Amino acid sequence: MSVLSILKNQVLSRVIAYNQYKADHVCWIKTIIYNALWFGIPGIRKLPILIYNDVKVLGEGVIRIEGEMVHGMIRLGIWKAKAHNPTRLMNYGTIVFRGETIIQGGCIIENYGGIIEFGRYNKFAESCKIMCRKSIIIHDYVVVGYETTFMDTDFHYTVDINNGRVLNCDDGIYIDEGTWISSNCKIMKGSKLPQKSVVCSNSLLLHDYSEQLGCTIFAGMPAKPIKQGRMCIFNKLKEQELLSKFRNSEMTELFLNEYDLQSLCYNNFF
Repeated sequence: MSVLSILKNQVLSRVIAYNQYKADHVCWIKTIIYNALWFGIPGIRKLPILIYNDVKVLGEGVIRIEGEMVHGMIRLGIWKAKAHNPTRLMNYGTIVFRGETIIQGGCIIENYGGIIEFGRYNKFAESCKIMCRKSIIIHDYVVVGYETTFMDTDFHYTVDINNGRVLNCDDGIYIDEGTWISSNCKIMKGSKLPQKSVVCSNSLLLHDYSEQLGCTIFAGMPAKPIKQGRMCIFNKLKEQELLSKFRNSEMTELFLNEYDLQSLCYNNFF
């Protein structure tokens, strides 16, 4: 190998290492300050929320952790492969965390006096947006793809010109446990999903779907149930195993002869 090639590889490896460092770099000053403001002395001792990179925090709302406070249980702004804008948290209401949550880079959370509740083991990919004026409740084991938007308000009222009727433009959102929402979806006011739902990419949710059975796939604009009896595999080790099997063969499907749904879908979540 030539000297030029060696130098090129060394420079490339250092650039890659620097980019990885920036993607996973905790801003310790912001982390210490905001944990102290939100949680007092226990927050300084535990540092339950790790703030990464270029996160901007606005507002004087309440942030609360219900359950055991664990170091690094919430990671705000980590990783930024697809995002072009900084992560922003603007809170003038209440935000509740009940367990481990990852909110990746470029996400925007705007709370205009409502309540946002995150369950245990939630994961939001880059550039998601959460805009709340009433309530957005997200239960355990919910994964959300990049550039998906939650909006529990229209922000503006309309009037019926025939009788002067004005409807409330705010209505809460409820996402039950074990749900996978793919990328570029819009979850609008009044949307309610049953447990273990799967929402296909580019879908628009406008209604209460909670009367549908669990393990239902939703798709479309507006979204409709298209298939039942399927749920997402969140187990990262199992995903890697399946990826290897499909990649190294011509198979288009396989059957798991022995499996436990709990371990198959929920173990090794992060």
